[in-house]
Amino acid sequence: MGWAFQLMKNSFKRFAACLVWTCWLGTSTSFAKPLNIQPIRNASPERVLFVGNSYYYYNNSLHNHVSSLVKSADAELGSRLQFKSATIGGAALNHHNLPHLIAPARIGVSQPDFSPDGLRQCGVDT
Repeated sequence: MGWAFQLMKNSFKRFAACLVWTCWLGTSTSFAKPLNIQPIRNASPERVLFVGNSYYYYNNSLHNHVSSLVKSADAELGSRLQFKSATIGGAALNHHNLPHLIAPARIGVSQPDFSPDGLRQCGVDT
């Protein structure tokens, strides 16, 4: 009878832990802000700016991988678009100075065509 009781006790502990975790997960997602998605005004952008942290940067940077994918899918579009990346290690999006990044001559682009529209699509107000 001792082993059966121990087995039941361990099963109850696992069940209780799963129940607590499920409740925590359900309540934590209920506090998320709703996304404010708006359509992009520029139907044919010339530049793509990736803003993020070190996860975007490592392994040859995400903007290089996306550039290669676009060029392999559509060579004309790939040659027309410019891809840039602005990354800060361990930073959240709100740590980036977005108005500075999209201002002319700030990141090696004399006349940037970056707009906050893409960021707004991600639910970030600029």
